[in-house]
Amino acid sequence: MGRVGPKRARGRQRRPAEGTARRVFWERFVDRAFAGAPSATARRDLLGEAARIVSGIDLLGGQVTFVGAGPGDAELLTVKAIRVLQAADIILFDDLISHNVLELGQREAGRIQVGTHGGRTDCRQEDVDELMVKLARAGKRVVWLKSGDPMILGDSREEIARLEGSGIAVCVVPGVASVPEVSRNRSTLASPATIGGP
Repeated sequence: MGRVGPKRARGRQRRPAEGTARRVFWERFVDRAFAGAPSATARRDLLGEAARIVSGIDLLGGQVTFVGAGPGDAELLTVKAIRVLQAADIILFDDLISHNVLELGQREAGRIQVGTHGGRTDCRQEDVDELMVKLARAGKRVVWLKSGDPMILGDSREEIARLEGSGIAVCVVPGVASVPEVSRNRSTLASPATIGGP
């Protein structure tokens, strides 16, 4: 094979991998499909978005999505939660997440057990925050998979504030809260349960 000239090589490096571009396109296509009736310019907008994705101009950057895993039954996850898990590069989880829920993530995604439940001292909250920032800045789509609804417990709000303070994009996919969670945190139910969305 002949050598590729410098300009041509640089041009190739700017183009995203075919699999990445295809994945991003279909994720955005599905988002549009669930958004309701298409606008008059939907076809033109979609073609323009496809061109930007292929050129590498409009690919999704790193972000962290908090996903509620519900009370542990994989069948109680929302459709949106499953979609996010299928698109994740890295899945963070704690020992409250069942194996069946964890298996819903795409096979290629890295899985890292974290969390501070049960008085664990080997995984500090600061370490978890630092890990999320590091992964997101590396362009990874990170899912922090939490039992119940992530917005009922206060630590998620603190984590989100730290991530946003570091310039990291954050989304929240709520989950089905268990009865003990609701009982312990009745005062928080008046607060918005969702921040953003993928």
